[in-house]
Amino acid sequence: MLSQIGEMVTVSIMGVFRNIQLASNATTLIFSASGVVASGLLRTIENMPTVLQWASYIAVHKYSTAILVGNEFHGLKFTCPEQAAEQCLMKGDNFINTYYPHALEHMTRNFIILGGYSTAVFILAFIVMKIRGIPTLH
Repeated sequence: MLSQIGEMVTVSIMGVFRNIQLASNATTLIFSASGVVASGLLRTIENMPTVLQWASYIAVHKYSTAILVGNEFHGLKFTCPEQAAEQCLMKGDNFINTYYPHALEHMTRNFIILGGYSTAVFILAFIVMKIRGIPTLH
């Protein structure tokens, strides 16, 4: 679903600027910044500055990462060496509760939000192409 949203964002930006290279680069920058800042992979959302916490609510990566982490880590058991046992989370559910609280409870909500993003970006691309016309790409 992320690739579809990325493609539609690229088409929307291409409809505005009429340049494939600019649209591709802008989408890459937007998605890279969103993925690094808002996904919670590098820093938990609770530990981010307030401005970035608010910005993470409009970032699609926050919801897709919560789905991915909830799906992959639920019910998983880790084996840890004895010298690092106090630093190691023994279960995947402990990891989810520590870094992505409520990821399992909000799985359906996150899928609905991703579907809404996909639909909204598709409609945006359609409207931009109708208003500006389909560009000639030669």
